[in-house]
Amino acid sequence: MQLFISVFESVPDPRAENVRHSLVDILIIAFLSVLCGAQTCCEMAEFGIAKRRFLKRFLDLKGGIPSCRRRASPRRTTRSRTCSA
Repeated sequence: MQLFISVFESVPDPRAENVRHSLVDILIIAFLSVLCGAQTCCEMAEFGIAKRRFLKRFLDLKGGIPSCRRRASPRRTTRSRTCSA
């Protein structure tokens, strides 16, 4: 796992500095969940929640498990923000 972490640590993070989740955490969870069959962001988040104890062995997860929900804009309804299964 350290090999993947070191590779993902070399990926530049174009996001703002005040992000909640580490890019490495996001990429590792996405990578592992896709290997296990996840096809959507919500499935990736569900994988992260289900495997939290395992992931905490090697990831920081100081912001918790990344969610598939976005912050609501004034035009978005609660229904459109939720995961569809």
